[in-house]
Amino acid sequence: MPVSIDAWGFARALLVVAERRQSCELRAYTERGECRIRIAAGALVSIGGPTGHDDSLGDVLLRSGDLNAQQHFAALSQRDDTSGKPVGAWLLAEQLATRGAVLHALRAQLRGRMLSLLSCRQLSYAQAPASDRPAMPAIEEPPMIADVLLSCLRALARTENAAPLLREGELRLSALGRALLTQAALWPEEDAVAALLLRRAPRGSIDALCRMHARAHALLMLLEGLGGFAGAVQVKNERNSYGLLARKRNQIRQGDSPYRLLDLAPGATSIQARKALRQFALQLHPDALGPDAPDALRKASGEIMGALIDAERALRARS
Repeated sequence: MPVSIDAWGFARALLVVAERRQSCELRAYTERGECRIRIAAGALVSIGGPTGHDDSLGDVLLRSGDLNAQQHFAALSQRDDTSGKPVGAWLLAEQLATRGAVLHALRAQLRGRMLSLLSCRQLSYAQAPASDRPAMPAIEEPPMIADVLLSCLRALARTENAAPLLREGELRLSALGRALLTQAALWPEEDAVAALLLRRAPRGSIDALCRMHARAHALLMLLEGLGGFAGAVQVKNERNSYGLLARKRNQIRQGDSPYRLLDLAPGATSIQARKALRQFALQLHPDALGPDAPDALRKASGEIMGALIDAERALRARS
């Protein structure tokens, strides 16, 4: 049965597969349709289906300057589409691109498809049964899942401002966090903070580095969202409040309706809206988080409560 999940949860599930070096095929269900993700020994082999990323291999090569447009179009006019030969193999056979350029473009195509999947608003997944795995084109020398995920989540957090809030206190890596930092290609600033995390340096040293380098701080927030740190976030009502704050913040940034913000069915009454607002206030109001809550969490709480109050007011005006 498919499991409904958000982008961070789906990335966590993929990272678990990578950390265990498993081989499997997953079905991902989005508003665009069903996609299939093939994984071999922790590497991302292929993504098939309507991801929303429509760039062909030729498009990627043309954009990078590794394919001559005139020669490409001339060869396309003579290509036998019934041959069944993969585009990359055909480009190499026609000497239109180098092997290195084709492999680089195939990896870029995979990253684009994964980013499109993670950007979907409706996302669920299930593992495909062994007897229900049709042959899928596979990329030669596939990239590791951790590498692809880190690249995609950097872009997702940058474009949607969707990175989670960072906890206070000691930052101790979980098994998933270690897998990400040891398997993915890191920027130099990320590599520096990864070294501190791996040797369990004091929080003050980590924060000092992050104040100098935005990429280092961004990596910490990505690790938080992926479950890369062990233990719970040290905030009163932590588990429910923290997860609820993150969900509501994402809904606000996605422009969800007042009904969705208040977790109400369309057509709910003003009385139901008021009741829902009061329930959220019990968990999300800054005063409900306790005196030890981080300043960033309290600020986010105030902004989210403001949006929920506006949503309740909008529904009251409709009744």
